[in-house]
Amino acid sequence: MSYGISIRLPYGSIYLNKMSIKGLYDLESEIDDASDSIQHVKEKLKMLASATPKDLYPNEEDVLFSLNRDFDDLWELLEEDFQKKHRLQLVLDEIDLWKGEHKDDLGEIVEESLDPDKSEDWAKITGERYNTLIMSSTCKAFSLDNLDSQIGNQITPYLFEKERLKGKYVLYYKDKLYHTINNLFLFSTEESALNHFFRGLDLNLSSLAERKYMVENRQFLSEELAKFLDDDEKRKEYEELLDEVSKQDEKNYATECQLYDYIKMAVDNYIKQFIRIIQL
Repeated sequence: MSYGISIRLPYGSIYLNKMSIKGLYDLESEIDDASDSIQHVKEKLKMLASATPKDLYPNEEDVLFSLNRDFDDLWELLEEDFQKKHRLQLVLDEIDLWKGEHKDDLGEIVEESLDPDKSEDWAKITGERYNTLIMSSTCKAFSLDNLDSQIGNQITPYLFEKERLKGKYVLYYKDKLYHTINNLFLFSTEESALNHFFRGLDLNLSSLAERKYMVENRQFLSEELAKFLDDDEKRKEYEELLDEVSKQDEKNYATECQLYDYIKMAVDNYIKQFIRIIQL
């Protein structure tokens, strides 16, 4: 049965097949082992290159076959060791990036600061629970207090600290909790929550401002969508733009852009009626 470990990096992840790495010490040890193996194979290849084949295989009938077989085996081993060392070294080079917080372009922390030298943080990076204090073990409770303590030890790694939640905002759309594509659901401000929501929605409304669509769906635009503009003045300007676009013979990008802005405002306001933002 195959086994391995997936190590998350701030900008991706690497799966290390047939390796069990419990911390940076193990990672560095595996790199040293791969380097030693590479050196060992190099020495054997040098020996094959410098020796007389008949001396290497005195009892073999087909000396060249034996030489090719051993060379191919050593070369395959060398390739595997180089690949292993490269992947491990990449992890070692990049893993310290966890020590800084990583923010998206809207300023929200999408990856918390983690220290790979700490076992509890290493467990978060790898998804493994190597810390012996929290590893699953047989429950041997002798009182309710003791049972509660054992439950606490097991569940603690999966609970948010109160300080991390305090003051943060969550967004509900039609009573369902919203999260971004990278599972960010705690936001520092209401504005940030809304910006992330609408960016994730990515609703393309450009066709609604085109003349052909507007003529065919004028009733929807004028009687239904217009209700969600903020005031009478905006609704009046919106209707004037609808009239102007419907009468123009040639495409006028400037007018359609103005109309698009009003349509987007109305659609956004329609959506906002289903949104609740709660501060924790």
